[in-house]
Order: sequence, then structure tokens, then C-alpha cells
Amino acid sequence: MSRDARLSTAPVAPRDRWPFETRAMLVAATLLALLLASGFAARVPLQVQLVGVLGLVAVAGVPHGALDPWVAHRSGLWTSRRGLAAFSAAYLLVVAAVVGAWWLAPVASLAGFLLVSSWHFGGDWRAGRHPPARLGLGLCLLALPALRDATAVGDLYVLLSGDAARTLAVAQAAAGWWLVAAFLVLTLHAGSMRRRDGVELAVLAALALAAPPLAFFAVYFCFLHSPRHLRQLWQPLAAGQRRTVAAVALAYTAATLALLLVAWVVLRAASPPPAVDTALARLLFIGLAALTVPHMALVQLAQARAQRGAAA
Repeated sequence: MSRDARLSTAPVAPRDRWPFETRAMLVAATLLALLLASGFAARVPLQVQLVGVLGLVAVAGVPHGALDPWVAHRSGLWTSRRGLAAFSAAYLLVVAAVVGAWWLAPVASLAGFLLVSSWHFGGDWRAGRHPPARLGLGLCLLALPALRDATAVGDLYVLLSGDAARTLAVAQAAAGWWLVAAFLVLTLHAGSMRRRDGVELAVLAALALAAPPLAFFAVYFCFLHSPRHLRQLWQPLAAGQRRTVAAVALAYTAATLALLLVAWVVLRAASPPPAVDTALARLLFIGLAALTVPHMALVQLAQARAQRGAAA
């Protein structure tokens, strides 16, 4: 058989298609770019932006954290109804602790949330396999909006944690380009960048430097981060498991939204009640912080247990 014949009959490897969340992020980014080009996005009031982002997070963001009970079960953290009750109680205790810490030390809590989120978000790419690059990438993502408009980012931080929180936006703006340079050096040194990663990060960087902070956050969190985590959990499951996991996600999403509704009623019942913009911003970001901390801790614990099991 000739060499050409052998080549023609060799199996052809399937094309490495970009996953759903990459394409979803590109579509969302394109639509946002069109809105920015038309000038419409710049005229949307902050209150409307907050309501829109809250709606997107409720539909596309909350479900990926709602699978935490399933992640814990798969990792062996609970195996019975009593174990599930204990896990849920511990989870809610951490949520309450985050809210309480924010009440007592709002600026420090915001700074801690930004640091924790940087580590968590940096794991969305191959560079996340290298701890320094992972942290640098996450810090870059969260600093880029302040490079575009430190005042707008500072205004959001003030809604969350008071006037002193504006210094965090100033610090992010001052460190932004240094963080970008450090991340590029670390990533190139580690050799961990794929073409898909480069496209995603370039689009996100362009959005961060061109779009309002909330719009950038909505595109990244709701169209890339959350779908990526859901896909990674969903793909390995058998058909029967998928029905169970879907039911768990729906139940815990509904419970989370009910808690957020209770939090909204409590916020508006305060004397004096905060302005609507302030209440919406706190509901969105303090709520996310309270859910992100136990979610991230669980993800790290599950990964550590899986690595120990693979090494055994």
C-alpha cells in the first residue's frame, strides 16, 4: 500500500470545536459591542443595569452554584439525608458568616471578596493550573474595568461598602497594567495559553476597557464562567444522573432565589431604607460574595479529594 493510500484511509481526528460557553460569550460580546456602538448602552440608568444583571445572574449564574450539594455528594462529603442536612447547615453558616463580616467590616470584606473571586475566576483557563498565573489572571480581570473608569467602579464599591471602598478602585487602576504585564510573563513562562484562551481573554479585555463595569461582569459571569462550570459537571454524567442533577439544580436555585427575595425585603425594611440602587447593588454583589465563598471552598475541597483518590 502506498504512503498516500495509507494516509487517505487513516482515521480523521474530530475537529476541536469551541465549547458552548465560548460561543455564547462571543455572541453576547458582539451584541454588547453593537449596543455600545449605537450609544444605547451608555444611556441605560444604573438601576436598570442592576435589575438586568440580577435577572441574568438568577437565570444563568445561580444554577452553577446550586449544584454544590451534588458536588459534595459525588466527593463523598455526605451520603445520607442526615449528611445532606449537616452539609446544608454548614453551607448556610458560611453564607451567614460572610454577610455578618460584610456588616462589621465592609471594606475589608469587599477586598477579601475581590481576592477570592480573582482566584476562583482565574481557574477558568488553562493558565489556572499554575497558581501564580491563576491569581494574576483573576486580578487582571477584576482590575481592567477600573483602568477604563475608576470612578464608575468606585461608585459601585461605595454602594457596597461605603466611601472608603473607593480606594480599592483607585488601587486597581494603579496596578492594572502591572498586573497585565505580570500575568503575560507568568503565562508565557508556563506555556499554558491555548488559542481559545487567547481569544476569550482578548474579547474580555476589550469589553472591560470599552463597556460599563456591570455589562462586562454580566457577559463574563453569565455567558462564560457559569456555563463553563455547568458543562464540566454535566458532560461526564449518565442520562439517569442528569435527571437527578437537573432536579437538584432547580430545587436549590429556587431556594437561593427565595433567600435573595427575603434579603431584599429585609434591606428595604431597614430604617431608613437604602436607596434602590444601593439595595440592588448589595443584593447582587454581597449575595454573590456570600454564595461564592462556600462554593469556592467546596470546589477546592472536591478537587483535592479527587487528586488524593487518583494518587491512591
